[in-house]
Amino acid sequence: MAPKKFIFLSLFMSLLALSLPAVFTAVFDPFFFLHKRFAEHGFDGTDRYQNAGLIKSYLADPAENFNSVIIGTSVSQNFTASHFDQPDGKTLKLTLAGAKPRDLAVIAQSAIDTGRVKNIYWEVFTPYAEGTADDQHDIAPPPAFLYNKTAADNWRYFFNNDVFEEALKIARGKPGKRKKLDDLYKWENTEQFEKFSSPENKNALRTQLQKATSIKNAADFIDAFPNITENILPRVQKNPGINFNFFFPPASCFSYANMGDEGFGRLMAMRENLIKHMDKIKNVTIYGFDLENFPCDLRNYMDPIHYKPAYNDLMAQRIRQGENKITLQSWPRYKSALTQKVQSFRKSFLQ
Repeated sequence: MAPKKFIFLSLFMSLLALSLPAVFTAVFDPFFFLHKRFAEHGFDGTDRYQNAGLIKSYLADPAENFNSVIIGTSVSQNFTASHFDQPDGKTLKLTLAGAKPRDLAVIAQSAIDTGRVKNIYWEVFTPYAEGTADDQHDIAPPPAFLYNKTAADNWRYFFNNDVFEEALKIARGKPGKRKKLDDLYKWENTEQFEKFSSPENKNALRTQLQKATSIKNAADFIDAFPNITENILPRVQKNPGINFNFFFPPASCFSYANMGDEGFGRLMAMRENLIKHMDKIKNVTIYGFDLENFPCDLRNYMDPIHYKPAYNDLMAQRIRQGENKITLQSWPRYKSALTQKVQSFRKSFLQ
């Protein structure tokens, strides 16, 4: 074989070997980033990748009629998305387990950029009171190349090992974990719920709680909360045509009591900071779900923060009915009631 022909053939074979994974990924497209698959295979649980594809192939497609999204962490994964549907459109769940506020902002902005979103249901949990505005998921933040507007970065999807492995699963006929978007990312672990409220675990929790300072009056903090002012506020200000529904999900009373006076006070200050910023903005509603009896019953939790799926259904119902709203005027009463509730829990739990 002539040297030139050999070199050409070698280059051709090398390029072919390099392109095969990309072609394979393009055909099976495990996370819907390029298209809805030819034969519906179901939806995977790899939220950090899949959310980008759902935004691009479902939310952005007018034919799918999605105009509302749910943004949150694992405590929001048990929402049934259709419970938030509006007469003029459906709801897409875009949750990310273990997400930091910056992660949620990235996903929310990507959804907003489609121009299709009219309503956002946005979870505001404890991490908004902590860290900097740039902090992301400790292990697996959303891959930036999937969520930015630069098409030149799309090549990373074709040559990503995680994506290729998921494409292989589809090629081998392994079905996705969920067949319906409505059930996406849901979880339940009966054994863990029973274990958390067992007498043995309660004794361990009592020992832990005794080390935390008692909640006094949730003293005000003057600290800035960059996760509010940088990850939430700009998106609200720039999108007056979108209805923003922020909600405080209920951690267990144990979780609040175990924060100690300073930690709990900072959490309350973060919430107040959000409420003050949003007070005069007409397209914002804020909801709170801590004052029910539910959070102080450890049987409703599988750990200090993750509650039973039934409570997600109740929260969705209350939001639909316009209940559990918090305003700047009602916030002092809400804060006082929650503080007393946590104080009472600590006292009775340690007896």
